[in-house]
Amino acid sequence: LGWNPPVQSWIDRREVQSEKANLIILFERYIPPILDCLRIRFKKITPITESSMIQMLCYLLEVLLTPENTPPDCPKEWYEIYFVFAAVWAFGGAMFQDQLVDYRVEFSKWWVNDFKTIKFPSQGTVFDYYLDNETKKFVPWTERVPKFEFDPEMPLQAVMVHTAETTRIRFFLDLLMDKTRPVMLVGNAGTGKTVLVGDKFASMDEDYMVTTIPFNNYTTSAMLQAVMEKPLEKKAGRNYGPPGTKKLIYFIDDMNMPEVDTYGTVQPHTLLRQHLDYQHWYDRAKLTLKEV
Repeated sequence: LGWNPPVQSWIDRREVQSEKANLIILFERYIPPILDCLRIRFKKITPITESSMIQMLCYLLEVLLTPENTPPDCPKEWYEIYFVFAAVWAFGGAMFQDQLVDYRVEFSKWWVNDFKTIKFPSQGTVFDYYLDNETKKFVPWTERVPKFEFDPEMPLQAVMVHTAETTRIRFFLDLLMDKTRPVMLVGNAGTGKTVLVGDKFASMDEDYMVTTIPFNNYTTSAMLQAVMEKPLEKKAGRNYGPPGTKKLIYFIDDMNMPEVDTYGTVQPHTLLRQHLDYQHWYDRAKLTLKEV
């Protein structure tokens, strides 16, 4: 089927007519050459299917194309500049870096040479800049890094010193979590993924509750389901949800730990996949549906 049907159905759900027309043109112009190139070049940190990258692009456009950023009567260049920013991160955000070659830099050179309509600043890579909503210009991430203030009361290992990289991740984390989109951080051990997420949770208000689920080699889907059901309460009919009007966040640590079975599937991952796709799972005793 290719990438067209999901994109088309996503565009149909958008409300502004001028935005729809511009998005169709932009998808047609950018997506085919990007996908052709990604099939033969560039290595990613983890294998990602084309449909996942397209879905990520739609999620990013969803959080960036707000009425504040692109009002209905805005010039069509604004749509393109947001589209380019979202596409760079949707397709290039997971590029692999090692001692020999940095695929982020390679991707950046290729992008700047191939797509010249929207110009990036010449210093650094396309990943070094974010889009300022006021001026619609690319500004270095370093300008967003919060000033470090040392708190003598805090133990040293709990102190978070922000850099351009953590600021970038936090920026997308904030945008996607506000729209209840799932986010996965991938990286080697000790790169600060858990610390970064912990810092985000610490800054959230009382409306949110967090359930931490550490995976290990012996985690099964039944164990995961039991842990995920614990904070939920029965609402109306077969609906379940967090207590009161709170919003619940599941924080899953060490996602790669559970055992891969004979058929190449990972039980806990399939349960998560089912919930992300259909917002439900089954009661294991009564075999009835539970909408979560």
